[in-house]
Amino acid sequence: MPRVGWLWSGRSAGNPSEVVGFQQGLRELGYVEGKNIIVEYRFGENIRLLNLASDLAGLKLNLILAVGTASAKAAQQSAPTSPIIFMSGDPLGTGLVTSPSRPSGNLTGVSVMTLSESRLAHLDDHHQGRDRIKRGQASAEIIDLQHGAASIRSCGR
Repeated sequence: MPRVGWLWSGRSAGNPSEVVGFQQGLRELGYVEGKNIIVEYRFGENIRLLNLASDLAGLKLNLILAVGTASAKAAQQSAPTSPIIFMSGDPLGTGLVTSPSRPSGNLTGVSVMTLSESRLAHLDDHHQGRDRIKRGQASAEIIDLQHGAASIRSCGR
């Protein structure tokens, strides 16, 4: 049975939308927590991330999902041989990867960018408009979720 760690720098209160989306994606692929996959969730402030990542590293997981740059760095430091999939705003600029096309070591992931209203307005003025961007963002979110779930599937079999 695949064992996955989830590390997020936010608080667990309210069940973050990222967790809900991840769980939904697992169900769509036939995974049910506790029946055919185990997910170990860890949530914490940035100052606790290294301890939480070390805890996950000791659990003999198939992979760690790290949400945010701080989580990814903590996981990388604590679990240097475990496969880590990250979601980060700027993995190249923060030093998580040295090349966007070829992540190194035990890390792979996706860059998550947010578009401000001013950037969307600029796109409206100079490009095809915000509807196209929103459609692309929705498609990217689906692809990212499928990529993460597919990685879990390959580790568990």
